[in-house]
Amino acid sequence: MSENFVDTRGYSCPEPLLMTRDAARRFGNQPFTVAVSSPTARDNVSDFLEDSGRKVTVETEGSGWLIKAASAPRA
Repeated sequence: MSENFVDTRGYSCPEPLLMTRDAARRFGNQPFTVAVSSPTARDNVSDFLEDSGRKVTVETEGSGWLIKAASAPRA
């Protein structure tokens, strides 16, 4: 598992999105992974990260998903 990991499983929206936003600030340009447990969180977190300019991949893990955010583009 990535050192930069955010576990939002079990939280209802908007909490996973808020936790992801905080992680993006904390990790800066570094890649990180977000674990989510609902389709709504998967979609919202993925959309947020893509809108932030990050390349996103989504993998199924058990009954949830891992959203991997690539390094952020430099401004």
